[in-house]
Amino acid sequence: MLKAKKPKTAIALGLFFVLFGIAEMIFSPTNAAGKFIFAVVLIVPGLLFIAAGLRALARGDHS
Repeated sequence: MLKAKKPKTAIALGLFFVLFGIAEMIFSPTNAAGKFIFAVVLIVPGLLFIAAGLRALARGDHS
């Protein structure tokens, strides 16, 4: 799992990746395989960043 030194920044970056990935999936004229690639490349890492940031905030192990 990722360890976030700045959890709020990690959460913001994760939200950006997720929202950008969703926008690409909606407005992209590609087929289903292309949309799946957008999901894997953008949305999954974004969710990992959000999870790492929330985990660091919950534990309080950030500076």
